This record gives sequence, structure tokens and C-alpha cells, in this order.
Amino acid sequence: RAPAMSGPSIFTPQPIKAVNGRNVSGFAWNLVPSQPLLAVAVEGAAKGSRVEGGSVLVLDGEGEPFEDVVIRTREGRANPVHLAWAPPHVQEGSLLAIGWDDGTVMVWSLKDRLARGDQEQHAPHPVSLLLWSPDAERIISGDARQEGASTLAVWKVDSRGRPSTICPYKRPFLGGITHAIFRTAGRASKLVTSSFATADSSPFYFAGDAGAFAFATDAGQCVDAIGGLGASVAAMLYDEGCDVLVMLLTNSVLATFKLTDNKPAPLNKVKLSMGRAGLQCAIWAGSGHLAVASGDGILRLHDVAQGDHYNLMLADVPGLPTEAAGEALVVLAHEAQRGVLAAATSEGSAVVWRRVGGAPTDEPEKAWAALAPLALGAGRVPTALGWGPREGLLAARYTAGDSTGGGGGGTGGGLCL
Repeated sequence: RAPAMSGPSIFTPQPIKAVNGRNVSGFAWNLVPSQPLLAVAVEGAAKGSRVEGGSVLVLDGEGEPFEDVVIRTREGRANPVHLAWAPPHVQEGSLLAIGWDDGTVMVWSLKDRLARGDQEQHAPHPVSLLLWSPDAERIISGDARQEGASTLAVWKVDSRGRPSTICPYKRPFLGGITHAIFRTAGRASKLVTSSFATADSSPFYFAGDAGAFAFATDAGQCVDAIGGLGASVAAMLYDEGCDVLVMLLTNSVLATFKLTDNKPAPLNKVKLSMGRAGLQCAIWAGSGHLAVASGDGILRLHDVAQGDHYNLMLADVPGLPTEAAGEALVVLAHEAQRGVLAAATSEGSAVVWRRVGGAPTDEPEKAWAALAPLALGAGRVPTALGWGPREGLLAARYTAGDSTGGGGGGTGGGLCL
């Protein structure tokens, strides 16, 4: 499993040498165009009779090591499982949160090149959720422990990137914690009594694999919101413009909730059309438009507020080989500022659409123009895509069944597109 990147005008996969032969479990771009950085989670490996723990590498926009930064836990035996950069408008996006499989929650600071971690809330259970608040002063983390109630923790992060626990929550009926969103519309104002106080706080909702979700704040308030959704949560999204919570379930049901006074009121619950493999990935592709990949050659887009839908077809992409038109779409990535939507298939084909607008009402699919397709390489199965902060940067993690294309040991290497 490995990351991949796309240059400004060249759509040709190339290896990232820093991760060749390594097993990459995840990646995350910062959102700073003046200094693009890619954090890469690398799993540990056996070295003789000793098993070395994993690490996080930081690469620059060219896929080269950034100052040879390598981040590990203090004991050096854990593997990183979640990565999240802070929003760019706070601390210049210089803080990287890392969740580890031994329960450590860590924040690494670009300014002083130091990592500070805490195992208090989750150890020895792996971190299953990691999310920054919009103001980058809070992190929420969760685990999916099998015994007892899973824990969701709220952390305060100071200006030096030091995390400290504010409050933990245990909600047994949620199961393992898997998803969360911050509600950014109608934030509750707090009385500011000193220069160190936070001006306002975004409440949040979090869900588990038991098919239920809860509401909480950083002030000790946590209540069970909705139970009995009927299936586990596959995707949890928030439409700030409409102040609506969107839940896509593993049984292909789309459920929406209006968040008036932080009391979710059900709006709609519909069964979506899916491909033969069912739901693979769901993301926002513009305001209120949900893009869904479901294991066939059709990218389905849903206007959540209006209840309308339309499709982008692989068969309509100019230059895509005929045999690729029926491949299974499995991963997506959208970049709102530039209006580009990337999609990749399980067979290693990839397509980028750019939103051009101007489509007639009865043909909304014409608002998207397909760019030249590309192939990630033989045997490479993409598992994640992510746009970088600068024009033309796209990362893709994949698995590979052989060492074709620069990798080794059946895991494959990095890519530069």
C-alpha cells in the first residue's frame, strides 16, 4: 500500500522512492499551498528476530523527504493508523495529529519539529477516529474496543501543539466509534473571560458501528441522539449551508437530519441505487452534492436537498479504453477550490472530472468535463485518493499483488502522477 502524487500537467505514475518496499497504511496532505507537505503512515516490519514499530514520514510536494522527519511513539513499537493536519488558518496549518494502534494520540508541530503524545484515554486499544475542530483548538479521538464501552475523548491543543484531555465520553449503545462531524452552523457563543479563553465552541456528533449516533460538546454535555438506524454508518457528512446531517448506511440507505437547536429531526430516508459491489466510497462533490462510488462504472451524484440525482459514466470519458468502461469505481476525492473530482477503479484506472458549470437543468452531468484518463499501473488497486493544496497534486494509496512498478514484496511502491 503506497501513496501517489500528480504533477501539474503530467499524468504518468512514478514511484515515491521514500516509501518503496514499505507498507503504507494512510496519508494526509496539509492545506498550505505555499508549503505542500504529505504525511505518510508506514507500518513496522520484522528485522531479524526483532519487530520494529511503524512511523510517520513527512514528504514535500515533490515526494521527497522533508528534512528527514520521521515520527515515532516514545516506545517505538506502535503503528500509525490515523493522520489529520490542522486547518490552515490556525497555526499556519503546522500541527499534525496522529493516532496510533496502541491508543496514543499525538500532535507533531512543524514549528519546533517536536511530537507530544498521550495514551491516557485509549490505550491499549487502537485509535479509530481522529478529527480537528474547525478552530484547531480541539481534537476528538475515539476507539473501537471490543470489551466495555468505547471511549470518545475531547482534547485541548495549545499554541505549541500540546494535547491535554478535557473530557472523555462513553456511550455503550454506539459500539465502536467510527465517524464524527463538527456542527459549524449556529455555534454556541461562550463568555470570554481572559485572553486565553476560546471565543466559541462547535458541538459535534459521533457515530458507531452499532447504527446509532450521539451529540456532544467540549463542556461535558453528551446525549444519545438517534438509535436504531437499521445498519452501521458508512459515511457521516455535514451540509453547513442547510445545517443538515447526512448519514449513509451500509445497507445503502441515505438518512438526513435537520439540526435545529442541536436536536436532530429526521428529514428524509431513502434507499439509493447502488452498483453490484455496494457502497465503496461517499464524499461531498460541491455544496450539497453527494458523490457515491459503488463498484461499477457509474459515478452517482445526489443533490441531497432537492432529492435529485444524475450520473457520470466511465463509458463517456474520452480516451478511456473500452475495456475500462465497466471497471468498478472504488475511491473518490474532491477538491472544492478548483472544482475537480477524481475517481479510481479497482483495476487501476483513474479519471479526473473538472466542474465547468453551465449545464442545462435537465442535463446536470454536462456541468462536469472529463480530463485525460490515466492508469496507475498493472496490479495496483487504489484504496484512497487525496488532493494536495497546490494545483495538480493528487495522492493515491494502493495495494499490489506483485512488485510491478517499483515496489517490493507484493506491496508495491509509491506513485507520482
